[in-house]
Amino acid sequence: MEKDHSRGMRHKDWIFLIISGVLIIISGLLLLFNLKLFQLIELNFFKIIGLITIIVGIFLIIFNLRWKIYASPRSTLLLAAALVIFILSSAEFPVKVTGEIEFYALTRDRLTASVIDIKILTLTGNIYVSSSNDPSLVYNISFHKIRVPLLMEESKVIFKNKTSDNVLLIDAYSDMADVYVILGPNVTSIIDLSTNTGNVKLAVDGNVRVDTLRLKSSTGNIEAKLSGVRSLSSVGLSSSIGNVRFEAYLLDLLSDCAVDIRNDVGNVYIEIKVSRNVGCDFKGVTDLGAIKTFLQGFEEIGDLTSKYVHIRSENYEKSRYSITLTAETNIGNIYFYGRVLSS
Repeated sequence: MEKDHSRGMRHKDWIFLIISGVLIIISGLLLLFNLKLFQLIELNFFKIIGLITIIVGIFLIIFNLRWKIYASPRSTLLLAAALVIFILSSAEFPVKVTGEIEFYALTRDRLTASVIDIKILTLTGNIYVSSSNDPSLVYNISFHKIRVPLLMEESKVIFKNKTSDNVLLIDAYSDMADVYVILGPNVTSIIDLSTNTGNVKLAVDGNVRVDTLRLKSSTGNIEAKLSGVRSLSSVGLSSSIGNVRFEAYLLDLLSDCAVDIRNDVGNVYIEIKVSRNVGCDFKGVTDLGAIKTFLQGFEEIGDLTSKYVHIRSENYEKSRYSITLTAETNIGNIYFYGRVLSS
């Protein structure tokens, strides 16, 4: 009797096996002809697993209560696997979806500090910084949340600010979002922006009083464009994997400025245009790569090689303030464009 009962169990698995086979065949046809039956935008991975578990449970209950059919654990697991294959092959979902946007803004009439210190970190996403001529604006920061369907919920944003010793401290974090920062005029700012995976791009004009600038990306490109900024005193740009670009158009400076550029793998592009009031000194070093210079109004200092250069503007000694640049890359080339404006 026991032997017959085991045979009966195996024999009655054929229903689940047929359903599994049909699902797998349909999945193959959908993949072969690139067909999609529905979209999965709002479900994440855990919800998908929950849905499959519910479907399999319904099958088991109906088959057992309605037809008194028993299915073994092996055939049940096969049906669950077939459902996974069917859903993945028949569903259409984007790689990432833009979610909600969170805005944080401050106007001059509500500012009680003379300096703003902005620190933003996003684990995955790009950061963009621009300037505004609106005299009432201090800053406008927006987080465009991103999520990956089936794998994660909408990203989280943490935004903190407090005033201490006449400095407004802003500390913001997001696990996955594109960040847009707009800076208003005539407010001294300290900027520290970082992303683990993504690009950081900044482009500001002389209306913005940037004192200290730090841009960092572990995997991504860095780009900083400064036009007519006079208040700059310190700049740090770094990328582990990606290119770094620094462009500055400086007619005047209120103090000496030091620029430090570090890159592990990638090229470094530097373009400097200074008036006769601003001196410029540049040192570049690369381990595996070459350094190329394009100069107008600059002179070479000491012995130069293809992997090390030291150049200086001809007005360096006579200038009141100067910008000093150091660029290092382990694997990559360095391109330096230097020009002293005639007027």
